[in-house]
Amino acid sequence: MGVCLRSKNKSVDMGYFSFNRLRQRLADMLSDEWSKHYALVHDSCMWSNEQAKAYDAKTNAMYADEKKWRRLAIVFLYKPDTGGKLGRKGCKSLAKLMDKNKEMWESSYEQFGYVAHMSFTLADFREMLQDGIDTGKGIRWS
Repeated sequence: MGVCLRSKNKSVDMGYFSFNRLRQRLADMLSDEWSKHYALVHDSCMWSNEQAKAYDAKTNAMYADEKKWRRLAIVFLYKPDTGGKLGRKGCKSLAKLMDKNKEMWESSYEQFGYVAHMSFTLADFREMLQDGIDTGKGIRWS
């Protein structure tokens, strides 16, 4: 099962692992604290109720301390893996985050997709965000 990520004029299919890595790279751009915190979610299926509540409480506290534009970028990290969407404002927030961290992705050769077909880069994702902004339609994934 994979994820189809699309804007009005661009689309890409990728496996869940690639989609997860894409979101982790965006968490890395937010801060070291967000990067480490978001990485913990990968083990969440093995958490007890208490561990999940503690994680949620810390996430909410960290989120509350963020600037509004960064909150919209953070929302992308925690949206469902399927049936998700991010509107124009959310795309603008992610684009701003990426523009502030160009050194982390501009010359990166890291690719996302399926194992046999890895061709989507963070630069391609930035272009998809721009398409979502320009068309006013945002991005969707299923």
